[in-house]
Amino acid sequence: MPKQGKNFMIWRDLNFLRLFFTSIISSFGDSAYFILLGWFVISITGSALALGTTLTAASIPRLIFMLVGGAAADRMSRKTILMASLLVRAAVLILFALMLLRSHGAFHAISAYVLAVVFGIVDAFYWPASGSILPMVVDSKNLPVANGFIQTSQQLSGVMGPIIASGLLFMKNYGLMFMSIAVLYIASTLVLMFLRLRETDADTNSYSAANSASADSPTSAWQSIVNGIRYTISIRILAWIMISSLLINLVFMGPINIGLPVLVKSMGWPGTVYGTFEAAIGVGAIAGGLMTTAMNGLRGHFRWLALFGVVMGIGLGLMGWIRTPWQGIAIMACMGITLALINIPVMTYIQTIVDYDKLGRVMSLLSFMSLGLVPVSYAISSLIVSQHWVSLKTLLFICGLITGAFWIVFEFIPTFRHMEEHPDWKNVQSS
Repeated sequence: MPKQGKNFMIWRDLNFLRLFFTSIISSFGDSAYFILLGWFVISITGSALALGTTLTAASIPRLIFMLVGGAAADRMSRKTILMASLLVRAAVLILFALMLLRSHGAFHAISAYVLAVVFGIVDAFYWPASGSILPMVVDSKNLPVANGFIQTSQQLSGVMGPIIASGLLFMKNYGLMFMSIAVLYIASTLVLMFLRLRETDADTNSYSAANSASADSPTSAWQSIVNGIRYTISIRILAWIMISSLLINLVFMGPINIGLPVLVKSMGWPGTVYGTFEAAIGVGAIAGGLMTTAMNGLRGHFRWLALFGVVMGIGLGLMGWIRTPWQGIAIMACMGITLALINIPVMTYIQTIVDYDKLGRVMSLLSFMSLGLVPVSYAISSLIVSQHWVSLKTLLFICGLITGAFWIVFEFIPTFRHMEEHPDWKNVQSS
């Protein structure tokens, strides 16, 4: 059977479809929530500093509890964690929406911060479980294709989420807007209820019974976290991936998430343009996801990752120079393509080479490192923009230059150049 035909055989797996649709619906909610919260704060307060403070309020608890979430994912049912996380999100959004409805949309900084903090804590448990559940749904040979479609479904939220948010903005009532997003989380939970997890199989999966037999049995969550960190450090390529995530997110997340709404506002464009920019990066990510899936997760071509990273840096640097929405749309789409071409292969690689009983902790550590300096990035970016230390154009250009330079340096690191020589990765590739 042609490779392309094999790629689409996974759609006959009903269990995979349940996870796929859960991912789509919840991702729609996440994307729409993030856009509405950002536009709600910036439109009510007009302050980039207030936006940065709100985003930081979500990032800090997410960072604090992320490693605990990874330990929980390795000790508890990942399905249960995902369902509980979605229901808590829905509940807190409903309470926030009711408060806005009673106060006729008045801005309450404390309530907005509480909402952000709760979402941050929930994310700390949701993402490690989400990132490590796929090997219990499909076997390792199907991981590149499954990851491609799952990641593409999540990137589809980059298109539909802004469209949903833009549509909700026409309601002129933030209470009803946030209530609508809560409905998406409830619907996602209902689909997830029917998901059935399989046992890992040594004949079809690199996460063998031998790995399970040698699994550590920590006496405490803290010891479990420590064991996960030691395990990750012992695999050099994993350590490099963690460090690169930490540094790249420092110079990327703050400038793009703080810069975009401020840029749109400064140009006198409506909020729908901000939503369109977010949708453009989603369209690009979908295209990149489909490209990655068609190329079997870039197996044998990981050297291309550095090139994609350089393109991503160039795109970030050029965003401050746009003069029309269409220029921003084109650049955001290109960045979306490169993000998918980098993230999906790396995610598949980690799921393949990591022992299953430690996968939740490794994923949580990856998220921890990715998010570790994001609060700092938000704080610095919002402070620079609000205090006019440098122009937004200069900030985006410098951060884009640093991002591109980092990927060029990464190409000369031997561990990165030879990462596809890992035995587990080669065994799956040859099977």
